[in-house]
Amino acid sequence: MRIVAWNMRSGTDRKWPALRGLAADVAVLSEVARAPGALATPTLGEPELSWEWEGLNATKGLAVAGWDVPLRRRGSLHASGRWSVAGGLGPLLVVGIWSCPRSGPYAREVERALDAYASLMSRSRDVVVAGDFNVDPHDPTFAALCGRLTQLGLTSAYHAATGEPFGGENASTLVVGRGETESHSFVDYVWVSASLLERLVSVEIAAHAGSDHAPVVVDLSD
Repeated sequence: MRIVAWNMRSGTDRKWPALRGLAADVAVLSEVARAPGALATPTLGEPELSWEWEGLNATKGLAVAGWDVPLRRRGSLHASGRWSVAGGLGPLLVVGIWSCPRSGPYAREVERALDAYASLMSRSRDVVVAGDFNVDPHDPTFAALCGRLTQLGLTSAYHAATGEPFGGENASTLVVGRGETESHSFVDYVWVSASLLERLVSVEIAAHAGSDHAPVVVDLSD
């Protein structure tokens, strides 16, 4: 199974070929349209698309997507945390998060989403929490957030696969600016439960493909 977390930075239909090129089975997608063209008019021969979306702006919300997998929305229709949405795929629970608070720290918005789904996660063996947290490991709020995710029995797939410490990543998922003003951050994550960590095959930070964020691509054995 391939899981992808990517902030597409709008332009959902224009960037759809890049998304499909990642060959995801399940994806957590930030800044995407409520109703992409692929959902309204499927391409002949394409796998069936499941799409659970949350947000206020019809062109820029959060979605959990699945291709040829039965995806069913789980938990509250409007859970706490701007924005969060959960989808169930058989025994697998995928909690998608795009931290976009009205005010206050990004980490707190992620924690609100975790609080909203904590009970559901505790009843699920296979859990993925993924998306654009907008919190870099160098951020002073990250340590507490990392502790909360760890308490929930989750591990960052990238850091487990690479052995790199938080704050010492050799890759970044967000690039802002150019030239002398260019900055790099690691703010997009795929955290997995112990049962899925045992199945971890590889993690890749893919090409940005028109977004300031790079996709996090996680492969699990069947």
